[in-house]
Amino acid sequence: VKAVQLFFDNLLTQVDLISYAGGVYGNIILDEEQLPNSEVFGQLYVGALVELAKVLDVDVPPEVKDLVS
Repeated sequence: VKAVQLFFDNLLTQVDLISYAGGVYGNIILDEEQLPNSEVFGQLYVGALVELAKVLDVDVPPEVKDLVS
């Protein structure tokens, strides 16, 4: 097994993360009718992860940094 993926068969708003073999994998499920401004959620989420990486001194791939520039 080289990677894993979470699968939940429901429509509940959720963020799920799992670490395995040095990687972090995850899913985001949301109902855009229930989450105001849902169209910006992804960019805000990536921005928060980039900030966390800075605090923890973790390298962030350039293509990810470009998403929040």
